[in-house]
Amino acid sequence: MEAKVVEKDNVAIFIFSGRMDTRGAVEAGDAFQNHVRDGLFCAVFDMSGVSYLSSAGVRIFLSAHQELRGRGGNLVLSGPAPYAMDVLKLTGLLEFIPVFDDRADALAFCRKTLRGRYALDNWDNLETAREECGAFRFIRGSMQPAKATVLGCVEDVLKADITSGMVWSLPFAEAEYSFGLGGLGGAEQDYFNIMGEMLTIGGAMVWLPADGGDVPDFLIPRRENADMRLHTPFNVSIPSAFNEYAVFESATDAGTKLSELYKALFRLSAGRRPDYTGVLGLAAWADMVDVYGAGIKIAPVSEKTPQNKALVTDPSNVGLWFERDAAPRHTNTSCLLCGLGADPDADLSGLDRDALEAVFYASPGEDDKRPPAERPPMLHTHGAVVAGADMPERMVDLDEEIKKVLEKADIVDMRHMLSASRVRRAFLGICHIREIRRDAGRDIRKLPVDIGRLRSRAMARYLEVSGKTPRR
Repeated sequence: MEAKVVEKDNVAIFIFSGRMDTRGAVEAGDAFQNHVRDGLFCAVFDMSGVSYLSSAGVRIFLSAHQELRGRGGNLVLSGPAPYAMDVLKLTGLLEFIPVFDDRADALAFCRKTLRGRYALDNWDNLETAREECGAFRFIRGSMQPAKATVLGCVEDVLKADITSGMVWSLPFAEAEYSFGLGGLGGAEQDYFNIMGEMLTIGGAMVWLPADGGDVPDFLIPRRENADMRLHTPFNVSIPSAFNEYAVFESATDAGTKLSELYKALFRLSAGRRPDYTGVLGLAAWADMVDVYGAGIKIAPVSEKTPQNKALVTDPSNVGLWFERDAAPRHTNTSCLLCGLGADPDADLSGLDRDALEAVFYASPGEDDKRPPAERPPMLHTHGAVVAGADMPERMVDLDEEIKKVLEKADIVDMRHMLSASRVRRAFLGICHIREIRRDAGRDIRKLPVDIGRLRSRAMARYLEVSGKTPRR
């Protein structure tokens, strides 16, 4: 066994090669103890050169993991060969030690851990901002440019024109934070005719089957399974490597409308982020005062297309196809949220027009003539209502917090979130979307954004979900 040690960004990288049998494990353990100083919190074990791994090596990994976790850090493994990976799975080590295919991803995970430690140690000195709706405390995140990906198109959903050939089957790992329409099942007959509102968050998938039961279904994997898939004709995903995090506190006990929270983030981002493009991806654990939701009641498949051929959001169809809350469905509860918001008053010309219009409702309507401050943002947000989760005062890693919630809380509902929903407090993961694109497998034209058309569609959607009649 050979061991080489390098240090990068305050992370110790141990590059092992050879056989990690009983003797090799002793050498690996000595290398770790000789090079890990008291102030070091994270280490990467590069296993790309390890040809053999026994339980003796696994014990070294476990010992290193326990020591670093005791300091508030992490041990991360990278690049294990197939035999070593089988041993890691068999021994259960993957349940609590992160493993990545390459060293760069392992290092990124360690940097995230170190950023979290810094934020907790310097909580009172973090960047803060105050808007009329409430106060924000910001925590630095990933520097990686954020990109949102759209599968399918919401207009196909609203036309109720989905065929089986339009449904993607995605591995859970490829839709960690996303929203759209979909379902779970091993065969097409298990999900196709009951596909409904869906959300993936923190590795879990929650959906509201359009089977008349109005009861959410969900799956929370405890370990990775490449064969487990979700099925969706329309899905919008955002990165889990959030560009920043924010703790939000509403200015009043009545809470802040979801639309006002987005608008405050738009204003703050425009003034403090050079990467702001007018589009934000958002995930959150939110303490809600009120939850107003909407859900599609009939799977929008081609055999159920309305006889009048109008969109399912048309006034003549919307009552049959949608359930929308005129009063709060839930009060004083927690929600896990994922969504995308576009500022209708920002310059969106640098983004793909077709991709943007694939996300937001496309319905007849006219340009909104109100002053900019009074225009609603373009939002598409889904949420899962959870019970039995108490939000801590200080949080630095949204992904970790959400997984803790999913381990102990009960999922009691899932909805398309209406903008009237009110947030009392929230821990937000924010992606400053630099690019929004359709699925790479489709030939999509790239055109300048027609901001008037986008505003028209956003206003029409606002009128539809609020129960008002669009102007003619």
